Amino acid sequence: MSKNKLNSSLLISLLFGLLIFTLFTSGCSQNRMDFYEKTDTTDLSKENIGGIKIGSIENDVMKIFGKPNSIHRSQEPDTYYLIYGKNKEVQFKIVNGVVREYFFSDKKLATEKNISIGDSKAEVIESYGENYYTRTDTGEKNNVLGYFDKENNIVLEFIFEKNLVVIFSTYNSASNN
Repeated sequence: MSKNKLNSSLLISLLFGLLIFTLFTSGCSQNRMDFYEKTDTTDLSKENIGGIKIGSIENDVMKIFGKPNSIHRSQEPDTYYLIYGKNKEVQFKIVNGVVREYFFSDKKLATEKNISIGDSKAEVIESYGENYYTRTDTGEKNNVLGYFDKENNIVLEFIFEKNLVVIFSTYNSASNN
């Protein structure tokens, strides 16, 4: 191989590696568990969506929300999503028949503390308190504001995209250390 081809090949490899590194370091989302130790607990034991809490059973979801518009099977064993709304505005992750996550972006629904789609970060903090973390997920910087309930293993996150809040609550299995 000629010296010019070798230098060109090396330069292309170096630039490609630099591009991958830049994309990886600038585009990475942060994991909520990165903030677990530094964030004080908030009582989220009453948190629900239409009467469904983390830990409710699938039959309760069906009684309150009816038949889902679709069911998405997960690659995880015994895991699937009940999806409601033509734009998937409400989703429940079911694991072994139990609600382990829910997500909603339906303006008609609200959290236990009456936060709904379109509310601001200031309104969330006023309702849920100062024991929160912020992290960057895809999109805007620090677009996620979250709370941990360490006693009940619940995480509640508010995702702000273009000033709209999307509410996501999940069972925090990683905190069982």
